[in-house]
Amino acid sequence: YSNASFYLTDVLEYFAAEVSELAGNVARDNKKNRNHPKICPGHEKLGKLL
Repeated sequence: YSNASFYLTDVLEYFAAEVSELAGNVARDNKKNRNHPKICPGHEKLGKLL
């Protein structure tokens, strides 16, 4: 169980970082100060992750 839990933690951390980076990029491009799912409804990569 130990290796599986570390692997799952790493995968979840990676996804969280990806979502945060992509949302930040969309917010910056749209000149928004906050990340919110409604500001990037048509984003292909975020749509797949969310």
